[in-house]
Amino acid sequence: MMDKSISTIPGTRINLRPLQLADLSLTLTWRNNPSIRKWFVYSESITWEQHQNFFNNYLQHPKDFIYIIELNDEAHTPVGQISLYNLNNEAKSAEFGRLMIGEETARGKGYAEEATALLIKDAVVNKGLSEIYLDVFITNQPAVHIYTKLGFRVTGQNNNMYHMVLKATEFTITNA
Repeated sequence: MMDKSISTIPGTRINLRPLQLADLSLTLTWRNNPSIRKWFVYSESITWEQHQNFFNNYLQHPKDFIYIIELNDEAHTPVGQISLYNLNNEAKSAEFGRLMIGEETARGKGYAEEATALLIKDAVVNKGLSEIYLDVFITNQPAVHIYTKLGFRVTGQNNNMYHMVLKATEFTITNA
């Protein structure tokens, strides 16, 4: 297994810790939940084997970073997942995505916004990125709201998706 040298990103109510093999059963359950997978471009259920293959491929990509969103409680309860991938050092850019709050009891509490702000702050301050981009379904208004609030701007539209971009100069570090 490749060491991706990913550190935990500490927050106030949550931490972002690197995805581990032991998380796969839980993240597969989250990913296959119909209320979550409908927001993925590939929205069909996936098998355990497909999920393991995804993880093994991820380990081979040093420019991809997947984190588990965990609560700052005694049990470090995992509640979701978030990612930064396709990091391009020359362009100082990366793609944001794979955000999901998998635990239904954790939804609507601001964890997705806090996790997004933490990941962006880390990308700008520690990885030196100047631009982060994403694609989101237009109908995923909770996500669009979070991204807009944090400084992402719609720069294009393709079918049923917005392409959104955040310039580091438009992100206020106090958001995280």
